[in-house]
Amino acid sequence: QGKQYLSIKVENTYDGKLTTDKNGNILSSKKDKKNHGIGIHNIKEIVNKYDGRYEVETKEDTYCVTVFLKLS
Repeated sequence: QGKQYLSIKVENTYDGKLTTDKNGNILSSKKDKKNHGIGIHNIKEIVNKYDGRYEVETKEDTYCVTVFLKLS
């Protein structure tokens, strides 16, 4: 569309099993849910707020989230 984007890629390891809620949101497997698992939720809010997009890619023991935000 002729617009430039900022791309941010974040990788993290995991045990090979992603758990999701009924809306498809990725949930933390850590016991302390109050202080963990908010990163993906925050990313989704920012992407929606700024009309961007994100992709989640999983491998054996790594998941990767790539965010694309339009530059003004």
